[in-house]
Amino acid sequence: MSEAYLLAEPLYRIMLEQCREKAPVEACGLLGGPGPDKGARIFPLENLDNCAESYRMSPQDILSTMRQLDEENMELNAIYHSHPATQAYPSGVDTAKAYMDVVYLILSLRDKEPVLRGFRIHEGEIREVTVTITTGDGEVNVN
Repeated sequence: MSEAYLLAEPLYRIMLEQCREKAPVEACGLLGGPGPDKGARIFPLENLDNCAESYRMSPQDILSTMRQLDEENMELNAIYHSHPATQAYPSGVDTAKAYMDVVYLILSLRDKEPVLRGFRIHEGEIREVTVTITTGDGEVNVN
């Protein structure tokens, strides 16, 4: 059975807007929810690397986000970032930096239409996760 991640459409819109605004630099942030497979809160964060090939978030911002999620009885369940000019697939840098047991969402802006894909990355092994954007009218599978 394939693993899935549900993302509320308003959160996807916030993510997409941030990624477009920050291009050509990679945008990044965190998502949380009531369990491991549903994004209910988004936390756009600053990319300290400020470049198009990698991202790095402040440990203080990550800790603050985790505390806020804990206060809301939610958990950190996804890390997202953009690929302004490359495909929505983890780069070698992305794979090497993946140390948390969460879904890694990558939003590619390379083509006319943005592409969002999700992955689990553990010890260099990459496994794709189906990402579904949920709307008030139903669900839209994006990969």
